[in-house]
Amino acid sequence: ESFIAAWLQVRNTLQLDADGQILNAQDNVRKGTALMYAALNKLPSIAHKLLEAGSNTDLESSSGISALLFAVQQNELSIVEDLCAHQASVFITNNDRQTPI
Repeated sequence: ESFIAAWLQVRNTLQLDADGQILNAQDNVRKGTALMYAALNKLPSIAHKLLEAGSNTDLESSSGISALLFAVQQNELSIVEDLCAHQASVFITNNDRQTPI
């Protein structure tokens, strides 16, 4: 995903009603969520807003990557800390059996 496409996904999700189903919607190709795209694109303020709205921290992409693993891979400490403060699991493994820890 390009940065612009990811940003549009995050922005559009924030404009919708955060009832859980829409907030945690996954795209059809990579199964990414707005929270994952915020972590992947180093957008800590957007990630924080999504977490405060109730985003599910433990959903996985089609590669088995959670938002926490995306944040770790991007060395985005503020998002890692925010995800951990919202009880993101450190034990989720991706398809290559990697965890965030």
